[in-house]
Amino acid sequence: ANPVAQPGVVEPGEPPLRHFADREGQAGLVELWPVEEDAGDLPPEPWLVPETPLASAGSADARLALRIAETIRSWVADGEMLPARGRPIRYGDILVLVRKRSGAFIPTLVRRLKELGVAVGGLDRLVLVNQIAVQDLLALADALLLPDDDLQLAAALKSPVFGLDEDELFALAHGRTGSLAAALATHRGGASRLGQAADLFAMLAARVDFAGPHTLFAEVLGEHGGRARLLARLGPDAADAIDEFLGSALAHERTHPPSLQLFVHWLRQGGAMVKREQDAGLDQVRIMTVHNAKGLQAPIVILPDTIGPGATDRGVRWATEPDGTQLPFWAPNATFHVPPYRDLLDAEKEAAARESHRLLYVALTRAEDRLLIAGWQGRANRPPGCWYDLVAAGFEGLGAEPGEDGIRRFACAQSAPPRAEKATAHAAAATLPGWAAHPAPPEGAEATLAPSALPGEEEGAAANPRAGADPTGQRFRRGRLVHALLQHLPERPPGEWEVTAQRYLARAGAGLSPEDRADVAEEVLALLRHPDCAAAFAPGSLAEAPLAGRVRGRLIAGQVDRIVVTPERILVVDFKTNRPPPVREEEVSPLYLRQMAAYRALLRAAYPNREVACALIWTYGARVMPLPSAMLDLHEP
Repeated sequence: ANPVAQPGVVEPGEPPLRHFADREGQAGLVELWPVEEDAGDLPPEPWLVPETPLASAGSADARLALRIAETIRSWVADGEMLPARGRPIRYGDILVLVRKRSGAFIPTLVRRLKELGVAVGGLDRLVLVNQIAVQDLLALADALLLPDDDLQLAAALKSPVFGLDEDELFALAHGRTGSLAAALATHRGGASRLGQAADLFAMLAARVDFAGPHTLFAEVLGEHGGRARLLARLGPDAADAIDEFLGSALAHERTHPPSLQLFVHWLRQGGAMVKREQDAGLDQVRIMTVHNAKGLQAPIVILPDTIGPGATDRGVRWATEPDGTQLPFWAPNATFHVPPYRDLLDAEKEAAARESHRLLYVALTRAEDRLLIAGWQGRANRPPGCWYDLVAAGFEGLGAEPGEDGIRRFACAQSAPPRAEKATAHAAAATLPGWAAHPAPPEGAEATLAPSALPGEEEGAAANPRAGADPTGQRFRRGRLVHALLQHLPERPPGEWEVTAQRYLARAGAGLSPEDRADVAEEVLALLRHPDCAAAFAPGSLAEAPLAGRVRGRLIAGQVDRIVVTPERILVVDFKTNRPPPVREEEVSPLYLRQMAAYRALLRAAYPNREVACALIWTYGARVMPLPSAMLDLHEP
């Protein structure tokens, strides 16, 4: 081993650093690719938009990203072996390490990997408000919250969510006399793209006050096709940002009121930095910074970001005097570098070099079997002491010469048996039964019998014999008021019943005339004071009592209007507001009989040794109608 180490890895005065092979006899490979350099084309003319994006036109970082993506795909597609492990390379074996997340390289690499069908975990850190797809959705949110915000509405219309082009947006905005939203509203109902956009915007604006942020954006992205259009324009790498945006909206609703304005403010104020764990158990390429990779290892490590811009000499630097006083130093260029300033600059560069060497040492030692080093260089000069040059110096010390493809390689052959690997999720999947690798079939929805909401009850003649004369549902409103009064009035002293009923009906009886409200109050008070109904409202009785259980394998769930439970007997009472009510038991609708029979069956199962009696109370006329047991037997569930 070479005893010479760079400052920062071994500090002055420390013993020499020596490496000893822990896996002697295992195959290993280190590759150093040639630097991808810009072609040196002249920049485009000022204010001239290039025909193709600069990144896709052949910039150095874009070419390197494409080459890495194609190499990873070929490794897996061709079944290239890892001799030290005795198996082919998998996507989960590969770890890409970069020095920083900013810049265009990582998004470009993720896009190229996804375009080639390579499973990739995406970025380990994601600032949502910096993602273009999220900015389009936030522009839509701003326009919905303030339709007079012409700029944000224009941005939303131009985004893939609405998909208008420049000509359509110009035709809409040019020459208008009011707001852009008002101009858009004039196209509602039209078959053109402007008409479709106007209808969608109006529909979403009507939903803002009634739907939470997650529900609203889920509808935009799913039901209205926004996600598909965003991915079609921005590429598959936008899926991560969209998914995390929806996840943030859902998480925000769990701890805050479901307000779109509050969510947008929270997202922008906090920046919403999403931290995602890169699970080594998943079979996908991982991408992270060198700093976050401390303590991790991978069979294959790729270092593409090894040439960075040189440190600038500008800026204020502080010198500490012997008495503790701090003095600022600043110089606009090298001609103003006085000796104290030069000393500060040299000390700063030395500290930065030590930290850079430590990070490089961490990056190089993350690889277990295979290490690939690459780099790209723009038009600026390569900074001295960059990672690429340090690694290249190591290859020269080993005498590794470039091959025909320009790649320098240093390899050792496999001379020992392949080592046994720890069981991983991917390896364990091969030993699982076949059904474990497939989604479970959907569970069959069990039919539930709800006696209090039987199909057709409200539509039948028994519930509404004058349905044709009641198109506004006035009778159902009346019935709900009667049930509410019968539920709550018994809880108050009898002397307060009349005043409480009048006050409630005046507030809650919207849609009923004063005569109808007086009629409802009279009907309810007559029932509460009738001696035949006293048991249903006696102390110890329960109102709106839920019942649920299983009878003969059938699931029953309902809610009874009134129930009285005693040690010997159970009385179940249901209120009916039919006007006029039936006179005899034989005239009762079979719907009501099935409902009461279901209640009785459930209570018999819960209280097998008690008598269960059922009765209907007709509110019109305050009449109690007990239901014979033999009649209910014919309607058992």
